[in-house]
Amino acid sequence: MCELGATWINQKALVPVIVPPLDYHALDSTPYRSWNQIITLDDVKDLQRIAEAMIEKGVGKVQMVRFNTRAEIFNEEILIPFVNEMSDRKVVTLEELKALEEELAEYREAIMDTEKDLAHAQKEIEALRQMKDTEEIQV
Repeated sequence: MCELGATWINQKALVPVIVPPLDYHALDSTPYRSWNQIITLDDVKDLQRIAEAMIEKGVGKVQMVRFNTRAEIFNEEILIPFVNEMSDRKVVTLEELKALEEELAEYREAIMDTEKDLAHAQKEIEALRQMKDTEEIQV
C-alpha cells in the first residue's frame, strides 16, 4: 500500500497487480481502486497483460516469445500453488484480531508479573545464602 501511495504522489507509471485470493477491493482505499487499472493474476493471459502494460508504459524491454515461455512456467510452478495455499488460509476478522491483541497484552502483563516475582525470589535466595555459611546450606 505504501508503494502505491508513493507511486501515485510521484506520478510514476504503475499497474497494480492483485494475486488471488485478493480481488480489486484490496485497493479500495487507494487511488487505484478502479477495476480497469488493475491486473488480477489468474492465468498466463494475465501475465501477458502485465508484459503489454510494461511495453505501453515504456518499462524495460519484453521479448514476448521468451516471456510467454517463462510465464507458463511461472504460472504452473509458482502462481497456481501460491494461490491454492493462500486460498486455504484462515481469514482473521477484525474482532478476532482485537481479541488476540487483548490476549497478548494479558500474557505480556503476566510475564512481567512473573519476572518481578522471580527477581524477588532470587533476592531472597541470595539473602538466605548470605545468612548461612556454605556448610550449613549443604546440610
